[in-house]
This record gives sequence, structure tokens and C-alpha cells, in this order.
Amino acid sequence: MDIIVCVTSVPDAASRIEIDSTGLGIKAAFPSILNPFDEIALEEAVRLAEAHGGSVTVVHAGAEGGEEPLRKCLAQGADEAVYVKDPALLGADGLATARVLAKAIQTMPHDVILCGRAATGAAAGSTGPYLAALLGIPIIPSIRKLKILSNGRDAEAECEAQAGGLSVECGLSAVFTATKGLAEPRYPSMQSIMKARKKAIRYLDLNALGIAPASLSTPGIKRERLSRRSNARSCVMLKGGVETQAKEAARFLDEKIGAGGGR
Repeated sequence: MDIIVCVTSVPDAASRIEIDSTGLGIKAAFPSILNPFDEIALEEAVRLAEAHGGSVTVVHAGAEGGEEPLRKCLAQGADEAVYVKDPALLGADGLATARVLAKAIQTMPHDVILCGRAATGAAAGSTGPYLAALLGIPIIPSIRKLKILSNGRDAEAECEAQAGGLSVECGLSAVFTATKGLAEPRYPSMQSIMKARKKAIRYLDLNALGIAPASLSTPGIKRERLSRRSNARSCVMLKGGVETQAKEAARFLDEKIGAGGGR
């Protein structure tokens, strides 16, 4: 079984990120980590390879800084790493990234493609669906369980749904996006880390994939402003009996949250 995991790096949530005076960028380089949802996807990929045989290839597309996330993936069980490195990918949105990943994946055998539900940086969750559409294969998003059926040509997954859970079956190859609960990432041993340092990363660029860098110069998503989350809190005291308080609480939540698109 040929399994591909698409990974990216995201800002470390434990670090302090300073926004520059324009409100559009970051003042200085910030610590980055492997996207947590991608770590879950990688662990599931390694487990599938252990159970059914095959190999796990991790793919990253970006302008810089992709070596460390890929090394970590190799230490955690991936067999090969591919880095599509090109300066034109700086600031690429989900669609541009998916176009590059799709071109790279088309050159590789693939039965199962796994990626995180979303990158915790932008949290758009668009790359996986875009990737499936570009490859013309099914997608099952936000999966909590994944099973390869005995015929080896189909898979069954349980994914998150508003009602709780939904079981979906599809043919392979297919894209699956991982969410919490699918797998617990393993801690690599020191021996695995040292071996990963010696493994070669295969580099590609846009020209090698037949993509004109100029075609990615105008992103489909434009960043308008960066801002810190407000920690301001307010307290509302409800008066009257239990029924009156319940109605008042429902009205308050409908006005403050419902009108703001929180429902």
C-alpha cells in the first residue's frame, strides 16, 4: 500500500508572535512546529503501513523551513520525504498549495492520502478538499477511525458530523483528513531521530512540476489584517425565576453570538 501524508509547519502556539506596524505581517521569525493535525495523520499512516505493508511518503510544499518538519516525520516512521521548495510558495494559500501538492502526488503511486483537518495557523481546512478535487478522487474529512477493507480496494471511515458520527465507505485512492481521536502520535526514539538525520530529502521545485511560478503570484485568499484575540470578558447578571433567566440567557446568546455568525 502506498500512503502519502501532506504536512506543513505552523507557528508554535506557546511562543509570542509580534505583529508588525502594518498589521499584515510578523515582526520577526517565530518558532514553528509540525502541524498537530498532520502529526495525527502521520501516525495513522504509519499504523496502516505496519498493518497492511507498504510505505509512507511525506510531502511538504513551501518557500523555506520545511526540513525540520520532514525530519521529524522521518523520525516518527515515514519512509521517504519530498520537499517542493520554491520562493514562489511564500504566502501561498490553500488552493495554491493544493495545486502544487497535487502535481507532486501525480508523479507518485498513491492508495491513501492523509493530511490534517486544518493547519492550526490559518485554520482554513481547505487544502485537503482542494487536493481531492484536483486529483479527481473521493475525500472523507475529519475522520476519527479508518479501516482498509479486506479487498484492499475500499476503505471505511468514521468522520465527525453534527449528529455525532458518520460512517462512510469509499474506493481507493482517496483523501482523508485527520482530526483528534484518530491516533496518538508516537514519541520517536533517539535512534530514530539519528537515523532520520541521515536520510535524504528529495527536493523538487515548481519548474520540475511544470507549474509556472507566475501562476501562483495572485493568491485566491487575501490577508486583510492580523490581530490578537481579545481577552476582555463581561458578566451579565440574570434576574427573576429560573424560567425568566433561561429565556433571558437564550435571548442574550442569540443577540451576541447568533448575530455574529457563531451558530
